[in-house]
Amino acid sequence: MGFAFRVPPARSGPRSRALRQRWQKYRAGAGQANLDLSLFRTWQSGESLRCQLRLEAFNVLNHANFGVPINDLVSPNFGRIVDAGPPRVWQAALKLLF
Repeated sequence: MGFAFRVPPARSGPRSRALRQRWQKYRAGAGQANLDLSLFRTWQSGESLRCQLRLEAFNVLNHANFGVPINDLVSPNFGRIVDAGPPRVWQAALKLLF
C-alpha cells in the first residue's frame, strides 16, 4: 500500500496576490534608474548625399544601478552586492548617406 499525497489548491484571493507581488519585488532587487539621450543633425548636400552627426549619451544622470545581492549560502559574498551597471557613456558618430 502506498501513501496518497494530495496538493491543496492554490489560493487566488487578494492576500495571496499581495504576497506574490511582495516576493517578486524582493526578488527583483533595487530599482533601476536610467536616462539615455540622443541628438542628431542632418545636412543635405545635393540630391543624394547627406551627412549626419549623432551625439548619444547613456546613463546621463550617472545613477548607480546596483545588481541583486548574492543569494548562495556557501558563498563568502553572501548578501553582498558585487556588481553594478555601467557608468555614464558618451559617443559621437558621423554618418555619410548616399
